[in-house]
Amino acid sequence: MLVNAGSPRAWLLLHMTFALRLLSIIALLLVAPGVAQAPPETRETGAPTGTIVEIYLFWTATCPHCTSARGFLERLVPGIPGARLRSFELDGDGSKEVAFIALSKQFKNDPPAVPFIVVGDEAFVGYRDDTSTGAEIEHRIRACLSMPCADVAGPILAQAGAIERQSQGGPGTLRPRIKRSELPATISIPGIGSIKTSSLSLPMLTIVLGAIDGFNPCAMWVLVFLIGSLVGLNDRLRMWSYGAALRQP
Repeated sequence: MLVNAGSPRAWLLLHMTFALRLLSIIALLLVAPGVAQAPPETRETGAPTGTIVEIYLFWTATCPHCTSARGFLERLVPGIPGARLRSFELDGDGSKEVAFIALSKQFKNDPPAVPFIVVGDEAFVGYRDDTSTGAEIEHRIRACLSMPCADVAGPILAQAGAIERQSQGGPGTLRPRIKRSELPATISIPGIGSIKTSSLSLPMLTIVLGAIDGFNPCAMWVLVFLIGSLVGLNDRLRMWSYGAALRQP
């Protein structure tokens, strides 16, 4: 239907169209600043761009659980945007050991044990396997990416000279938490088989674990060598002197 350009109806339609366009422009001006100021987020984690979660790992070359923890973290961390692994081998480096002792005191890791993993204000002592301890560490990393956690270890490591000094404040007002690996439900003893830890009393469990930990083939061969050396001696004085000399560290 055609409308006369000079009619009142045409005049009304023209002004309504202008009013709608003006309202659309005003709405865009009101919404645009909020969109521009919203922090960009990564698709993978939902964390604001630029957020870095530091994972601190303390380990020794002779610790088998440290090897498992290192392998897991070295596979996991590169696949999580915003996560960064800092690995410290306790190989006699004074600054690393000072930082490790200070962090152990902060998290009440007494006696100090490895592997020792710190993510934000939470620490993990020991490593059972990827599906238990590893899953807990991954969950903590992703939680700190979605909601930033206080970096407890950073200032302590910087003060000890193990890393470059950061601008963050110290951990004085924080409440660090620590998690220890749970005792396995069963333990396997060579020659005996599997034993359920829940079926043992505390004294018996202590004896069993102490016997397993005390079984050291190297120490036993030294003992056999010492006994074999002393058997052929008939002089008690020489036996005591040789025994004392072999026992020296």
